[in-house]
Amino acid sequence: MNNICSICFNEIKDTNHKKEEIKKELSCGHYLHFCCYRDFVFHNCNFFIKCPLCRIQNFNIIKPYQNDIDNLSIMCSLNNKKCNHTTKKGLKCKNNAKLLNYGYCYQHNKDILSENKYNLMNKFIYLILIQRNNVFVRLQFIDLGKKIIIHYSNDNDDIDDIMFYFYKFLNIKDYTKLNDYSEMYDLYNLKKPPPEWFRNCIKNSILY
Repeated sequence: MNNICSICFNEIKDTNHKKEEIKKELSCGHYLHFCCYRDFVFHNCNFFIKCPLCRIQNFNIIKPYQNDIDNLSIMCSLNNKKCNHTTKKGLKCKNNAKLLNYGYCYQHNKDILSENKYNLMNKFIYLILIQRNNVFVRLQFIDLGKKIIIHYSNDNDDIDDIMFYFYKFLNIKDYTKLNDYSEMYDLYNLKKPPPEWFRNCIKNSILY
């Protein structure tokens, strides 16, 4: 295999325990770091990228891990583990941030995705990242999907149950083309994410 990632130009190791070094095999047989692949997908297109080396289109979207928490965490920020909350005195919170919680701990944002719903959230993120939407719409989809899973899903629900809420919204609004799903938050009484979350995700090509 190629031993240099053609996105970051660093070595691809055969065995490692660091998430940022996990490798991703493309359909053509070439390898990238999964995190490089993820960042490229997130900001530029969808999972079906063309290999940077041979330009063959990728259709391999197999998740890198066998468990839900690792698959979800590798799609999120690896460098922002402490809560982002700062007091009026300028003191930083010492708690760890929760996955997909805007960089906050449970105390500073209690709308937490429970671990028993990680599998459904993984499926939803992968569904969104095979679509060809702009990055802002993708972020809205992922955030809305997360909140619908938190507040409206049951233990036996699957992707079609979550997508029902999106299709219902589109039929109520009768939109054929839509580049802003802000009104969907109001329809389902969901709190909108902080504006800086969009900016941080777009700037760093990763979820928080």
